[in-house]
Amino acid sequence: METLPNELRRAILTHLPISDLKSIRQTSKSWALLGQQYLLSPIFRTLPHCPDTLHLKGISSHPAFNHRIQAIHFNHGEVNEYSGRHNSYFLQYLMVPEERLTQQYTTWEAYEYFKQLTQKYLPTSCDEDTLTGIFAKLPNLTTLEVSLTRCPFTDSDPKVPDLLTNIWNFPSTRLLPRVATVERMTSILHAVSANSSALSITTISHDRLPFEFFFQNPKKMAVISSAFKNLTSLTLLLEYSDLPNDTHATQAFSNLAKCLRAASLLRDLSLGFQGRRKIDIAPLLATFAEDEFAFHHLSTLQLQGMITSETSLLNFLVHQKASLTKVTLGGEGVKAVRQPTNGGIFLETGSWKGLVERLSEELELEYSNTKQDHHCLVPLPPPSPVAGETQYLHHDICFVERTNLGSRRLMPCTVCTWPLKSLFNLIHYLCKAAKRTHPCFVAPRFVCNTEQALRLVARKKDRSHGPEFWKLFLEKSLEAMEREGGSVRRHHDSRKAPIPVQWSLSGG
Repeated sequence: METLPNELRRAILTHLPISDLKSIRQTSKSWALLGQQYLLSPIFRTLPHCPDTLHLKGISSHPAFNHRIQAIHFNHGEVNEYSGRHNSYFLQYLMVPEERLTQQYTTWEAYEYFKQLTQKYLPTSCDEDTLTGIFAKLPNLTTLEVSLTRCPFTDSDPKVPDLLTNIWNFPSTRLLPRVATVERMTSILHAVSANSSALSITTISHDRLPFEFFFQNPKKMAVISSAFKNLTSLTLLLEYSDLPNDTHATQAFSNLAKCLRAASLLRDLSLGFQGRRKIDIAPLLATFAEDEFAFHHLSTLQLQGMITSETSLLNFLVHQKASLTKVTLGGEGVKAVRQPTNGGIFLETGSWKGLVERLSEELELEYSNTKQDHHCLVPLPPPSPVAGETQYLHHDICFVERTNLGSRRLMPCTVCTWPLKSLFNLIHYLCKAAKRTHPCFVAPRFVCNTEQALRLVARKKDRSHGPEFWKLFLEKSLEAMEREGGSVRRHHDSRKAPIPVQWSLSGG
C-alpha cells in the first residue's frame, strides 16, 4: 500500500467511510497526511439541537481544515408540538391502543430531550459577533443556506424514534418563529457584510423567510443589501402573513427591490411566496419598471406563488432578454393531499396564451416552463421539444364545489405526474377518486388552463356515466383545447376508452 502512487491512494480514500478513514490514517504518517483533507466535508451542516456553531468556530481556527469549508447549511427546523401531537394521532389511529400509547410515550419523551437541547443551543447559534469571526477565517466559503423545512432529526441517530421523523412530513408540524427567524437571518447577513472585503459569498438560499425581514430600519437594510453584491445565485421563499405584512407591504417590496438591485452579478434567481394565498407583486414590478432595470447577467429565473398581470410580467421579462435563457413560472403545485395549492402564478389581467405568444416574439429562450393558475385548475404542460414525446401532467389538480356561500376546495388531487396517453383515463380516475374520498360531492368543476372553462356537472342522482357521456365530454374537451391553440391528434383504441387522445399544446 505504501508503494502506491498518491493519485491511487487518494482515490481509495474518497470511497472510505469516516470510521475506516480514521483507521487507515493511523497506519503511517503518509496515510495520515493524505487522509487529513478527507476527514471534513466541504459542506458543514448544523442542527438546532447540537452545538455546531462551536464546532464550526473550532474548525475555522484550525489552519489545516478552515480552507475545506465551502458551504454552510443552517438547519433551524423546530417542531410545533401542538400540531405534531395531532398529526401523530392521524398516523397511528389504526394501531392497537397499547402499542400506540407505547410509541407515543417514547416519541414525546425523545422530543422533550431534543427540545431542551434546542432551547440551549439554537438561540445562540447565529450570534452576529461569533459568525463574523468565523466567516473571517473561512477563506473558501461561498454558499450559505438556511432551512426551516428540512427535518432536524437524522435517521442515523438511535435516539430519534421513527414517529418523530414521520410527523415532520406534515407541514403543520414545522414551527415558524417569525421574530427569531428574522433575527437569525439578519445576523447571518450582517456577518457576511462585515467580511465583504475578504469573503465572496456567491450563493444564498432560504426556504421560509418571513416577509417582514425586508421591513427593517434603513440602516439595517443598507447593511443587508451590501451582503448581496457578490451573489450569483439567490433562492428566497418568503412566508407572507396577512396580519403583520399587509400594513407595510409596499415598503417591504421596495427594500426587496433594493437588495435585488444590489446583486448586480446575479445569474440564477428563484423568488416565491408561500402562505395562505398568493401575493400581488405589482409594487415590486413597478419598482423595476420605473427605470427599466435589468439584471445584465441573469440567465435563469423562477417565480412562484404570485399574482400579477400579463403586461407587468411581460415588461419585466422583456427587460431581461439580453441574458435570460431559462424561465419557470410557477412551482410544483400540490405534492401531497394535506398540502395547499400555492405554487402557481395567477394572471389578474390578460391571458397566458397572449403572454407566451408575445414572449416567443421578444425572447430567445432555451427552455421555458409555465405552471399557471386560473382559479381551480388543471394546468396543461408546455409543448414537448421532441415530436411524439409523451406528455405529462406535473401540476396541481383540485375539485371545487360551488355553493351559495362561495367556492370551497373539496379535494387536492394526489396526481403529480401523469402520462397523458388518454384524457379519458385521467378524467375517469379523478371522478372515481372524488367519489371515493367525498361520496356526497355534487358539482365538481374542471378548469383546463383557460378562462373559457369547460364545466362538467355530475348530478347527485347520476352516479355512473356511459360511453356516450364520455364521448360527448371528450369532444368538448378537444374543442376547448383547439380554441386555446393546441394541436390535437386523434386515434382510436377500443381497449382504453371510447375516444382516447394524444395531444400537444403549442401555446398558452
